[in-house]
Amino acid sequence: MTHIVPSNVNVYAAIAEEAFADIEKRLAEGRKPKADGKGWVISFDPNQRSFKSSLIYITFSALWLEAILHQRITSLHGKSRSKNADRQTYEEKLKILGVNDEELSCSLAEFRALRSEIIHEKAFFDQNKFRVAQDEARKVQKLMRTVRDKLAEVGS
Repeated sequence: MTHIVPSNVNVYAAIAEEAFADIEKRLAEGRKPKADGKGWVISFDPNQRSFKSSLIYITFSALWLEAILHQRITSLHGKSRSKNADRQTYEEKLKILGVNDEELSCSLAEFRALRSEIIHEKAFFDQNKFRVAQDEARKVQKLMRTVRDKLAEVGS
């Protein structure tokens, strides 16, 4: 018997991808070549649309990742194992699914720190690091593609 599991995982992915497309669109619209053809003139966006879309992309990528990992663990290992894994890191959850990749684990740890800074407003200026939301969104997009590829390799 097939069970239908209601899920928003595809909605999270769609929201994230729409936001990423908006980032690219806004950046292209706000960038014009200089009259001499050497360099660019960047226009100021008082509504911060690209920035906002970057935050949406990063946040919904995190929602997607949490949801897909939960679904996969539940599907492969059952509800009780999934419940026990609930508060574990992305890296630990991927290991449960058979993904053991040290470089990916390091990237996921960085992503968790970024997500925490955004979600919990912990982007303190005394961290000696300055992040550009659009650049961070591009890194997250690459990371999410890697996670999708790794999950496809281990199957569902």
